[in-house]
Amino acid sequence: MTESGKSRGIWGWQVVLLALGSSLLLYAFFFYSLGFTEEGTRACIASSAKISFTFFCLAFSASAVHRFTKNSFSFWWLMNRKYFGITFALSHLLHLSFLLVLQWVFHPVFDLAARQSLLAGGLAYFFAIAMLITSFERFKTRLTRNQWKWLHTIGGYWIWMIFLSTYSKRLLNDGMAFAPFVVILAIVLLLRIANAAWKPMKPLAIVGLLSSLCFPTNAQSYLKRLQNPDRSFRQVIERFNNGDLLIGDSAPPGSGGGMTLIRMNSCGIVIWSNAYEHNGKQLLLRDLVISEQDGIFVLGSAIDGLNEAIFLMEVNARGEELRYRMFTAPAPNISPYALDLRDGQLLAMGRLLEIGAATTGYLAIFDTQLNFQWGKVVRPFTFEGAAIITADNRYLLRTEAFHYRFDSEGQLEWSRRLDRTLDHQPVLGPIEIAGGYLFEAYFENEAFLYKLDEGGQLVWQSDLFPTADFPIAVQEVSGGKLLIHYHTLEHDLRQLELDASGNLRQNLRLESDYSFRVGAITQIVGEDGIVNILGTTNHVSSAESSLTDYLIQLSPDIFPARCFAWVDAGNIRPNERLLKFPDFETVLSDLVLTNTSSGGVDGMPLRDPFVDVCALSEDPTIIRTDSLLLCEEDWEVTLPAIDFSWEDNFPDANRLLSEPGIYRARNKDCGNPVLLEFQLERVLCDCEVTLPNAFSPNGDGQNDALRLYTSCEVILIETSVYDRWGNLVFHGQDPEKLWDGKIRKNPAKPGIYVVAINYQLLSNTGGTQIGTTTQDVLLVR
Repeated sequence: MTESGKSRGIWGWQVVLLALGSSLLLYAFFFYSLGFTEEGTRACIASSAKISFTFFCLAFSASAVHRFTKNSFSFWWLMNRKYFGITFALSHLLHLSFLLVLQWVFHPVFDLAARQSLLAGGLAYFFAIAMLITSFERFKTRLTRNQWKWLHTIGGYWIWMIFLSTYSKRLLNDGMAFAPFVVILAIVLLLRIANAAWKPMKPLAIVGLLSSLCFPTNAQSYLKRLQNPDRSFRQVIERFNNGDLLIGDSAPPGSGGGMTLIRMNSCGIVIWSNAYEHNGKQLLLRDLVISEQDGIFVLGSAIDGLNEAIFLMEVNARGEELRYRMFTAPAPNISPYALDLRDGQLLAMGRLLEIGAATTGYLAIFDTQLNFQWGKVVRPFTFEGAAIITADNRYLLRTEAFHYRFDSEGQLEWSRRLDRTLDHQPVLGPIEIAGGYLFEAYFENEAFLYKLDEGGQLVWQSDLFPTADFPIAVQEVSGGKLLIHYHTLEHDLRQLELDASGNLRQNLRLESDYSFRVGAITQIVGEDGIVNILGTTNHVSSAESSLTDYLIQLSPDIFPARCFAWVDAGNIRPNERLLKFPDFETVLSDLVLTNTSSGGVDGMPLRDPFVDVCALSEDPTIIRTDSLLLCEEDWEVTLPAIDFSWEDNFPDANRLLSEPGIYRARNKDCGNPVLLEFQLERVLCDCEVTLPNAFSPNGDGQNDALRLYTSCEVILIETSVYDRWGNLVFHGQDPEKLWDGKIRKNPAKPGIYVVAINYQLLSNTGGTQIGTTTQDVLLVR
């Protein structure tokens, strides 16, 4: 994207139209200047052959060129590879039409050609047409991925061979003028061979060297959609410290479903995706935050029939539940709205609803162990709102037109109300920005932003912009600028950028092949400038649109994806409203919450819920390393470069592997993704088994029962005791007490007994060991 926000260069069908349009003008010039003659037709044949050759080479070499150069131009080249191929096919069909004109009108060229040449050339046209047709999604989906890949690979090399054969003959017969064509074909082939050989032969040392020397594409622009939007209700997005995304979602109320968490890397690849359920209750996700240590905290509603409680859950960076707490209040329904985290404090904010009583709101403070600390009940309160912990450890709450600020002890510092004589009502905020707090007000398809200072006084208000009746997504970025995304009723996605004083810097509209369902929107902007926008279905709307739930990523380092680009949307309307914020009477009381949690949640893997609509995605190069360890051995592994990280979030590049399994690490280069797999197997360790040769069941508390000592977990054990004449005197299956020295509840006589034990043990390495031990044991009284 340029600074003005418009897409750069020629993309997609523009390539096809420009190339074919210029070609047709050239052919028209030949026929105009030379007439509809054999000479004019041959000029068109020669030109169309060269144009077809050019676009074939561009399409055939795009992937290899980008793999070895990795710059913006090679990225543009690769993104337009499909359209170079379409241009080649259409140009080559024009070339065929000129040959047919020459055959039927001027000169029987086909009658004079050898049969094998006609068959070879005809097969090239067959491949060109087949590859052209299967470049369109409607026909591409009728082939499997492997079928499509084989068709385009075999077809590409066959057409390359026909070009080589043609220009080699012309080189031998007509001189060195055709040498450049042969050289270019040779270079294209060498690039293809090097690119193909690079994947299986690339050792770890080369991966590390190139990762440190090249400029990897650490993120990519993409557009994805949710596979099952009808199962989605409220999507929330956050970002890990390493740039990965965390997306939370839950099923619509009343569906009885649970919630989901999805972790994706900056290339749009899902690292893990889990669904969570709890004791038959519906878990409705409301908000989530990520700590500096990449701990995940989730706030939501636990719904059981008509009863609603709030839950807090802590999940680690691998998606594993660590803690779960459920809380109820004296009011029959307690709904959560927002969650914030700062300096070891969790702030939950929401609504208390009691039939026959006024609606009230609450602030609840928890520690990071999910223990309730204190809370406040606030009135007046409406049915929506948000709250944050400020940088100076204050608490700021808003519910529609009411704004409250509390000190660190929960005492009210001020309360301000947006004058209700105005039509606009706040629908978003507070958001802390430099020098104050940001809010959005909306009325009749128009909205504006306003900023209050730390004392609750108006600082500025923005101009009016058209939007739907859902809160916008806004975030402060570098230099105090405000980056804003929102939907319009025309199914557009818009982007506004305001300066630190609320003045418009740019107003853009997303130009796309798709329309967007008007609904809630959220965004997250990384320190590297990567923007992720998440749109959620409006379940009430019946309007038609191409996309309902969607995920967009925009990377500032590369061109936008070919199916969307930002274009200028014009100016926005001046805001002449005079805002007032008078004080109002506030009623506060202490909040009482009761922990009613009973166990944790059940988590289970979930398949990737998103599918690509538009993306540059390559399958990763998979490098597998296997190791078979002896019983007590460990395997020390080092990642080859700093841009690699472990999928399970292990923090260090050096790692000592001991447990059997597959350990994976990925790099952050979207243009050349590499997946390292370290598969560890281990020789099963034998369990040590020891049976004492004597015991004394005399009731003194020492060695009163016969026990089996082992380094492994006992799964099953069976004990048989025989006297010296071979008679079975005892049989049992107690792993803790093999024999207590009694025969039919009577003390056995002192002496030597034969003890036979059949056992099944679970070793520390996960293997099962089955064995038998027989031994003489002395019973002493």
